[in-house]
Amino acid sequence: MHTGTIANRLFYWSGTNGPNGISPADGSRVKVAALNNQFNGGNDIGPSSQGWTWTTYADRLQQAGVGWKVYQSLIDNFGCNEMMSFRHWRAAIEQMPAARRPAYVASTDITQPVTAAGAFYDPAIDDPLSPLAKGFGNTMPYGFLETFRDDIRNGKLPEVSWIIPPSVYSEHPGPSSPAQGAWYVQAVLDALTANPDVWSKTVLLINYDENDGFFDHMPSPAVPSRNADGSLAGGHTLAAADVAVEYHDFAPATPSQPAADGRPYGPGPRVPMWVVSPWSRGGWVNSQVFDHTSTLLFLEKRFGVVEPQISAYRRAVCGDLTSAFNFRAPNHEPLPTLAGRTTKSQVDALSAAQQAAPKITPPAAPSLPAQAIGVRPSRALPYELHASAQADAGNGIVTLKFSNTGRAAAVFHVYDKLHLDRVPRRYVVEPGKALHGDWAARADDGGKYDLWVLGPNGFHRRFTGDLARLAGARRIRRSGSATRAQAATCICGCATTAAARCASR
Repeated sequence: MHTGTIANRLFYWSGTNGPNGISPADGSRVKVAALNNQFNGGNDIGPSSQGWTWTTYADRLQQAGVGWKVYQSLIDNFGCNEMMSFRHWRAAIEQMPAARRPAYVASTDITQPVTAAGAFYDPAIDDPLSPLAKGFGNTMPYGFLETFRDDIRNGKLPEVSWIIPPSVYSEHPGPSSPAQGAWYVQAVLDALTANPDVWSKTVLLINYDENDGFFDHMPSPAVPSRNADGSLAGGHTLAAADVAVEYHDFAPATPSQPAADGRPYGPGPRVPMWVVSPWSRGGWVNSQVFDHTSTLLFLEKRFGVVEPQISAYRRAVCGDLTSAFNFRAPNHEPLPTLAGRTTKSQVDALSAAQQAAPKITPPAAPSLPAQAIGVRPSRALPYELHASAQADAGNGIVTLKFSNTGRAAAVFHVYDKLHLDRVPRRYVVEPGKALHGDWAARADDGGKYDLWVLGPNGFHRRFTGDLARLAGARRIRRSGSATRAQAATCICGCATTAAARCASR
């Protein structure tokens, strides 16, 4: 299901888009769902009678005594602080004294008067008034990391920091550009590495909240879709309750949200993510499945503060980012000085020149783009997956068998290439478990079958064949012929027999 950006941010800030949400008031399950963009107008401030009704991860950190802070300018946080769209956060804003209360700003624009959003955040004054003030306050009024640098310099950087850039430097298509986004990330890294002690114990996670401008050829590792009769197109080894919150079977969180239709929520298309730290340097890539909740899973691992709103399904399928690091051997090599534009004025001039350039005319005869060629070191992954096929000519059935001897759950996607109009099947297999699925090859296609299996980290199998040929070969063998039939062929080129186990690994 392709949703609005807000659903992504809800998973990022709270671990759920509502179905698994827990009320901060009484601990009950809210059992609602949010899919469309809502409550993110201006700088996210709004009435407490409107907004999301469950708990955020910052609430968990606060209760556990873990230091945290959101660095943002309330004249331009691009509406990206989704925690300010929760009702209990908005109530906390309303309860602030008028002189300390942040003000709503309708248009996010970092060039408008910096005082338009109200008082600047002051921890000595605001923290005693509300423990959430460091999350909804004007903590970085000018938007360009001034208070972030001060906290690093003065030894006051909290254990968990969220940084929200102004819209022009967010890298979002429209207000920003890749160059401006890269400059802002550079400024964050310059601030962190200016203090070697801080850098030596810091992990910087650079998240993209949606796939604008990015194409993903890999199908999403979602729970199995439902067929028209309500049955699953595929299967899973998890308990039914563990996957229930992954389907849109819940009441809309507001009247503006779409009605339940039973479709899977996700995870959706992939987006980039950068992991920057002394333990991840060296140009490594990591092909483990992660999603927006993986950042929270990493914080869980580091601080022991559990986010119970993350579903059991996502915990099984999506990693906690620890495989991206080598904590035993940090890379303390001197940081290189890179060539390029280093100042805000330089990158702004570059972006202006790019915007002023003539539009590119699409070619009259389009061609497929060439894939970049290169090699990067890859982190070890928790996958050890197996797929095989068994052809039963007597009953006209082809059975695919999926097993997992690795350390993480995986989703096998199966496309019936003779029936691409049908819902693709997905099989979710936990470590140490197995599943199988049957295809009625004789009834559907006179015995022919062509099944394409995809999984994480490039897992790729294809099983093709003809049960009629297999049955004929068996009749010939019974009459004394030495003819050997090939029951199936695999994309790797190996010959497979009735057992049809692919030999490639």
